[in-house]
Amino acid sequence: MPGYRGHLAGGIVAFAVTCLAIKFFHPESVNHFKDVALGLAVCLLGALFPDIDIKSVGQRIFYFAVFPLIVLAIATKQFLLLSVLSVIALIPVLVSHRGLIHKWWFVVFAPLIIPVLFLYQNGILFMSSVTVYLYFVSGALSHLLLDYGIWKFFKRVILRK
Repeated sequence: MPGYRGHLAGGIVAFAVTCLAIKFFHPESVNHFKDVALGLAVCLLGALFPDIDIKSVGQRIFYFAVFPLIVLAIATKQFLLLSVLSVIALIPVLVSHRGLIHKWWFVVFAPLIIPVLFLYQNGILFMSSVTVYLYFVSGALSHLLLDYGIWKFFKRVILRK
C-alpha cells in the first residue's frame, strides 16, 4: 500500500493513459497547455481522494479546496452549492477508512454529480466538466488499483470474492 508519493506516481500514469484516450476520442480537448495542466492537477487530486477519510496529504488538500468554496457559496448566496459542499465536507468524518470512499462504484458515480449539475445549469461547460470528471475518476481508480494491487482489485472489487 503506497503512500501519497506512490499514489501521485499512479496518478501521473493514469493521467497519461486518460490523456491519450481523450486525445483519441476528442482530439480538440487536449490541444492547449491549460487543458493538459488542469487534467494533470485533477487526476492527481483524484489519485489522493480515496484517502480523505484519514489524516493524510489528500485530506489536507481536500479541506483546503472545499473551505474556500463554502465561503464563496455563502458570499454569493448560492445555497444549493453550499448544501452540496457541506455534505461533501462531512463525508470524511462519517466513513471509515477503506470503507465507502474505497469502493469503485463510489469513485465512479459520486463525482458524476458535477457533470450532471453542469448539464442542467450551464450546458456550455458540460463537455469540459465531463473531461474533468474522466481525469478525476481515472486518478481515483489508480489509487484503488495501487491499494489493492491489480489482481486483488479485480478479485475483491470486480468479482466480489
